[in-house]
Amino acid sequence: MVVDHGSVEGWQRAKTIEWMIRLAQIADTRRMVILEGQTRLSFLEEGASAAG
Repeated sequence: MVVDHGSVEGWQRAKTIEWMIRLAQIADTRRMVILEGQTRLSFLEEGASAAG
């Protein structure tokens, strides 16, 4: 994780963005999604922007 992303924080940022993009695609199907976990709000904001 650290080798690939530089830090634990970098991994969390990458995974948050990855999940936000994935959730945006699922949302288009109108399926219910429950997201549980913790992350920085700035990562969520960045992920929402990346997901469109």
